[in-house]
Parts: sequence; structure tokens; C-alpha cells
Amino acid sequence: ITAGYDVNGDGVGGDRPFLKNTSILGLSIDNPRLDPATGKQVSQAYIQPTDIYPNATTTDRIFLPGVGNQGDLGRNTFFAHGANNTDIQFSRMFRGWGEGHTIYFRVEFFNFFNRTQWGYPSLGALTAVNTFMAISGVRSGTMPRYGQFAIRYTF
Repeated sequence: ITAGYDVNGDGVGGDRPFLKNTSILGLSIDNPRLDPATGKQVSQAYIQPTDIYPNATTTDRIFLPGVGNQGDLGRNTFFAHGANNTDIQFSRMFRGWGEGHTIYFRVEFFNFFNRTQWGYPSLGALTAVNTFMAISGVRSGTMPRYGQFAIRYTF
């Protein structure tokens, strides 16, 4: 999570905000399923904008000049689950009717259990309250389940 602006005035954005609620440390942030108690995504229900400062609900913006002045929310404070894809391959060789004739069958499936790899939420502290920590897609480079079939005949 970043503060959304240059807190310390060093010309480099992406400064970290200040932590106001220590109970959110170490939470997973990649669960877009709806929490029945709040009606929000789980990542939004667990981490509120008011858990950090500054946030979208505050109108004041702190400014702490100096290179060493940043918020106290650490880097990589939250985690996302890794890619859990299962790739499976089945193959079978059949001896042909003559000497040296062989047929190979091969079937491969990628992401066999079709597990969705959710993207990362919006992490800017100044993001609007209703979209803060909202997940709107899947990670780039992830594919749905697919398979391929191959036959090879050697003689």
C-alpha cells in the first residue's frame, strides 16, 4: 500500500502511509469473494481505509520533508497466495503391427483444476473508499484450464 503522494518531498512518489491498526498486519489481500457480513470483497472487509493514514476519508495531507521520513507501514506487509496450478500429462505407447512401428498417444492439461489466480487490489491509500483494496481482475499471464492432444507414429 502506498500513500498516494510524495509524503517526504524527495521527488519520488510511492511513499508508505502510517499504520493506525496493527491487527491488519500479515493479512492476505487476494480474496475477491464477497464477505456475507459486510457485502464487500474479503480483501476490502479485512483492511479498511481508516486503518492507515493518510487515506481517502481524511482531507488533510501530512508533509514530512526529508529523505528519511516515510510512513511506518512496511514493504511487503501483506501477502497474496502464489500460483497454484496443477499440470498433468498422460501418455501411452503402443507397439505397431510390424517391426519398428510405434504409436504414441499423449494428453496434457495445464491448470487442470482450473484455479483462478486473482489479481492484486488497488493499493493507493487515496483511492476512493468503495474501491480501496478492490480486486477487479486476474493476474497477468495466468490461463484458464486447457489441454492438448498429440499422436506420434514412428516407423
